Amino acid sequence: MTQTFVAMAALYFVFMMSKDSGIAREALYKALRPGSEPRFETISRVCAALGVRLVAQPLH
Repeated sequence: MTQTFVAMAALYFVFMMSKDSGIAREALYKALRPGSEPRFETISRVCAALGVRLVAQPLH
């Protein structure tokens, strides 16, 4: 039962992320799978949908 709930929550999360970012669900799965190399625009749109901002800061 717990496994089913987790799977449903994951599907809902991807659905909402797709809706909020404007990126197709299939494209999100492809971009976020292990070993993929998503474009910066994709990462930026996912971050915006999550309500976070990427910031580059100098190391020193």
